[in-house]
Amino acid sequence: MSMTLLAPCEWPPAQALEREVTSERIRDKIAASKRKGLWVGGNLPLGYEMKDGKIAIVEEEAELVRSIYRRYLELSSVNELLRDLKERDIRTKTRQLSTGATRGGIPFGRGALYYVLNNHFYIGEVKYRDEILPGEQAPIMDRAGSLNLARDRRILVQ
Repeated sequence: MSMTLLAPCEWPPAQALEREVTSERIRDKIAASKRKGLWVGGNLPLGYEMKDGKIAIVEEEAELVRSIYRRYLELSSVNELLRDLKERDIRTKTRQLSTGATRGGIPFGRGALYYVLNNHFYIGEVKYRDEILPGEQAPIMDRAGSLNLARDRRILVQ
């Protein structure tokens, strides 16, 4: 009796088809959920937490987000804002993992800061691919202020 060995990434045809069908269903489910404005997992942005299965605002963190936007408008520079946040010892959101370890709580880097400044979630929207859709979460920032920020500094324009 001989046995044929398959290459590590090569699946028998029936399994490959099933894998592809399952992947497509998952992609479609995520797309449908996003189009409904639902959060489909991952870490929530600074200013939000899950409470009883719903997205809730963490007011202390929300005020920090608003403060970051205000300081950016005052300073007109991400590099200056980074320096300012470092001087004031303002750090990223701390997250507790199921293992008990923590992540975050580190000084903001450029990427994390751009993520905050460009995040549509803060104005009650969800981004899915190239679509901007209404989200289920309450906004932290008002749309008018964010649009002024976008017009003045080319942030939140995507």
